[in-house]
Amino acid sequence: MRLFVGLDIPQDIRERMRAYVDHLKRRGAHAKWTNPGGWHITLKFIVWTKRDADIREALKQISTSAFQIAFREVGFFTPRQPRIFYAGIEAPPALAELAGKIDQALVTCGVEAEKRPYSPHLTFARTGSGRPHGTQGDRDAPTMKSLLQLVERTPELQHPDFGTMTANEFVLYLSELSPQGAKYTKLETYPLKG
Repeated sequence: MRLFVGLDIPQDIRERMRAYVDHLKRRGAHAKWTNPGGWHITLKFIVWTKRDADIREALKQISTSAFQIAFREVGFFTPRQPRIFYAGIEAPPALAELAGKIDQALVTCGVEAEKRPYSPHLTFARTGSGRPHGTQGDRDAPTMKSLLQLVERTPELQHPDFGTMTANEFVLYLSELSPQGAKYTKLETYPLKG
């Protein structure tokens, strides 16, 4: 199973994001857009595992308080050769602490620990591998320079405020790949204390 742990996005924020992306598309922005139904904040990508029962049990042991997250601004990873267009996330240290707790809990299930610091974002569009710094195979992949130029020269597109949510649970998702894109299914939710 391909699994990951993340935070779901409330419908009102998702709709404001969708309206923003639709506006970009109407303005002629071309990119490989992600599916709005799958938008989330990734806390831990697990890749492939058969130890889903162990993972579920380890996630039940995570204890932390609920916290606020704001979705503001947009940006590009590797702006000179933009490959990911994202919505910015403003959160207290509790978000990175939650990601760290999940990371450490899953090491006991055979999931490799993260080597890079946690960098939360919500991906609107990607090209190539979708990794922020690209891979060897991305050298010939198209970039999103036209999208970058549109955002840079249009002030009303530069500083969107999509809203604020309370993170009061995290989710274990199943990720299934298909030619139509990834499909995410919620397998289990884990409450955060109020």
